[in-house]
Amino acid sequence: MYRLVRTDPPNEMDFRSQRAEKPNQHFTVPECIARGISVFSDQNIARDLLRLRSQRGKLICKLTLENGAGFILKTGRPTHFTWWPFAEFDVVGNSQVLIP
Repeated sequence: MYRLVRTDPPNEMDFRSQRAEKPNQHFTVPECIARGISVFSDQNIARDLLRLRSQRGKLICKLTLENGAGFILKTGRPTHFTWWPFAEFDVVGNSQVLIP
């Protein structure tokens, strides 16, 4: 899976949910989705998102999700998923920024 992050190497702050980032914002998606982490199954889609003004300056991070990583659900577009990592899963240790 892939996620856009701000730092290389990624840190815990790169894996915050929209709810954690914007605690007072009203979201149109269910609260459980707002509390998940957006990830993508297609690296090219993640690359396309870098063109958006809100995503400029971010980096593409590859995540290795295996059994015990948490729950994941396809949400939105065919390549968009919401991931709820288990607390004991080492998110940072299983992520790596890709060289553009």
